[in-house]
Amino acid sequence: MVNEVKDALKEVPETILSAAKLYFSPLAGWRDALNESYISNAEHKAIRLIGRAACDNQSDLIQYSFLAAERHKVIKEAVKKGERKKKLEPLIEELVTFLNDSFHKSALNNFRFLHHHFENRRGERPRICIKGNFKTAKKDTVITVFSDRVGRQESDFAIAENTGYEVIEKTGKYYLNNNIPKSTRSGYKNPRLNAEAVQLFIGQKIANEKQTVPSLWKECWIDYEKEEPYSFYKSILIIPMTLRNNQLSDEFKKKISMDDVDRAIFGYLCIDHPETDYFIEDLDIIIGYFFADALSLFLITRLIYTEISKTFREAESLVALQTIEQSISKEVEELYKKMQGDSY
Repeated sequence: MVNEVKDALKEVPETILSAAKLYFSPLAGWRDALNESYISNAEHKAIRLIGRAACDNQSDLIQYSFLAAERHKVIKEAVKKGERKKKLEPLIEELVTFLNDSFHKSALNNFRFLHHHFENRRGERPRICIKGNFKTAKKDTVITVFSDRVGRQESDFAIAENTGYEVIEKTGKYYLNNNIPKSTRSGYKNPRLNAEAVQLFIGQKIANEKQTVPSLWKECWIDYEKEEPYSFYKSILIIPMTLRNNQLSDEFKKKISMDDVDRAIFGYLCIDHPETDYFIEDLDIIIGYFFADALSLFLITRLIYTEISKTFREAESLVALQTIEQSISKEVEELYKKMQGDSY
């Protein structure tokens, strides 16, 4: 019996090695199974890139979810104990700071993979950012959340003011434009573009004696003197972060307490470039959706532990209520002192 076990153990390392090769390195298996002459170098590179990015995102998301849950658990226990603002406020801040900082770190890591995907394209590297929706009573706006460019700040804008986001809102699908200057002839909108300058640039309007026809595309952009050259993009790809194309159970939709979760857009992965015809539609859309879907998991996890969490909302309400109570108490105390002073 002992000898049989020893013989079996001798086989284990080889078995594990074979399993690991098949399971943990599926790309190697695909290379063996497929005739490489049918796959372009770009596709090979994309497959390898997705494999590495998937591993990184798996590790980051597991840690993100677990550590967020641990911090959320502490807040839940504090709420149950009836803790006051002094205790709750730093716990809320710790959770939100962790969620934001960790998501930012993962976003930048995914931007790095995307830059690697585009590294052999002509010209400089594209700009990449994540934008989010912000709803107000008057309009739905889009704001920049994270960008690959340090110091890049763009003002928010209404969805209806930008053709790309307007199309996505209506269809739930990606938006690709490889020639924005040409598209302005057919009504392309962008709040950063000077509409009059664009009309002069493309010849739809004749300049009068007081006007100067823009000789360069950058001169069609508002405040172009203050912007960097890469800001005047001619090609753009926007991928929505959404669950529209997924099968969601009725139980999930009911318990997540979020209106139209199966149609909601949590954010956008935006990539743009200053040259026309920069994007390869079939390849770049697949890559774009992979990274948008990966990043959306972080956004949804953040929502689960904050905005749609009953515990988190209750903790915020308690802090707000106690802040009001403290303010009222202070005002009453000051009024009482004033009344005492007036009585003498």
